Amino acid sequence: MTEEYSRKILKLMLDKLYERDLFLLNSDLNVTERAITHKMGSYLQDVVGIDYDVDCEYNRMGKKE
Repeated sequence: MTEEYSRKILKLMLDKLYERDLFLLNSDLNVTERAITHKMGSYLQDVVGIDYDVDCEYNRMGKKE
């Protein structure tokens, strides 16, 4: 995957996020990062299609250095 391709798919994903879920970013509610990253992962999967498998699971139990 080239940097140019990566930038292109990230822009497409962010465009979808802003178009469909901007309220999550602008909300005064306590919207969690998980809600936002779930949507980002879903839209990223739409953009990359079957070429890649998107897994946005985040492990907070990693090493602290």
